[in-house]
Amino acid sequence: MSLGLGKKILAIFLQDTEFRSGSGKTALNQRTVANDLKIITVIGQGRFGQVRKAFYRCSYVAVKTFYTTEENSWRNELDIYQTHMLNHENILQYVAADISSEDSITQMLLITDYHSLGSLFDYLRRDDVRLGIEEALRLCHSSICGIEHLHAPIQGTGSRRKPEIAHRDIKSKNIIVKRPGVCCIADFGLAVRLENNRLIPEKVNAQVGTKRYMAPEVLCRMLNVNDFTQFKLADMYSFALVLWEIMMMIELKPASGGQEGVDGNVSESSGLGDSLGSEQPRIHRENASINKEKKASVYMPYEGMVSNDPSFEEMRRVICEEEKRPPIDSAWITDNQSCLNELTNLMSDCWHANPDARHTALRVKKQLLKMIEGLQEVKVNGKGKETTSRSQETDSGFKETNT
Repeated sequence: MSLGLGKKILAIFLQDTEFRSGSGKTALNQRTVANDLKIITVIGQGRFGQVRKAFYRCSYVAVKTFYTTEENSWRNELDIYQTHMLNHENILQYVAADISSEDSITQMLLITDYHSLGSLFDYLRRDDVRLGIEEALRLCHSSICGIEHLHAPIQGTGSRRKPEIAHRDIKSKNIIVKRPGVCCIADFGLAVRLENNRLIPEKVNAQVGTKRYMAPEVLCRMLNVNDFTQFKLADMYSFALVLWEIMMMIELKPASGGQEGVDGNVSESSGLGDSLGSEQPRIHRENASINKEKKASVYMPYEGMVSNDPSFEEMRRVICEEEKRPPIDSAWITDNQSCLNELTNLMSDCWHANPDARHTALRVKKQLLKMIEGLQEVKVNGKGKETTSRSQETDSGFKETNT
């Protein structure tokens, strides 16, 4: 595709979408985007192309560069980002799009916020991150908030309406950590949406995504593309595997363990709108040594059950025929200190072989919020009991007891 033709395609496409930027507002001047970008370094590589960190109008941004063979993915992702009322705290913020040429090669660019903590997959494996139960729940909750926003139809004023959107490639590498405990959903190249009871794109390959995260009905080609709910339930299966990944990295404390948030280790976090030199948030961690041996282990769903790059046949055999799922730690089931048992049940329901038995994103969102609130209540009550207990101590140093 020539650069001139690419620019014409971009201009026509943006005109057709009325310059929407998630809320219907006018987007940035598209023709000056590539000229204003100052590429810094490559930060990621994928099937579509590569992601680079860049400097753009006093802020850092992420520049996703698509191969020319992935034009449909670029066009689809751009269309998703420009959907009315897509803007949300837990959806990666879109900035702009452009088509440029580098070394006589046409490039399709998609520019979004940049967040230095990277993907959830990378974040869970950082040596300076010791994941406690509360942060794990918040990572889960913020992720499902983004998925629920995608899945839900929203009626705006007049004819403005956000359609139902199914992601179709939910995995930890497509979830970005904005700051400790807060995630956002990214990478919409394979997403589908339902507008006026019409599936867009109209021609859909039901068997797409990352094989390791594919739902049984996708692997077995049983997903009914005429029932949009099935796309969303397939997302929920994939999300269950993300829950498992997060749970695998939780460092459980003994019954007499101390409170979280004692120590504060500094970690960078930035995004669009963060000026250079702005203060970065702190990640609070327990003041204890990090289990580096555990961090060195790469916990992937179905690791040890399938090869590193599994085929459809491998995944179909393990998931559909043998009905296997990732292993559940016995400590999660016997846990009496927190909500790991409840979280395990929620995860197991979401990766059920029968799509209709899985929870919706809205229900999971509500359940996770209840768990977070319950954990907060336990902390508050625990502190209250401790204060009461201390007030009952006599001058001799002994606690009064009721007989």
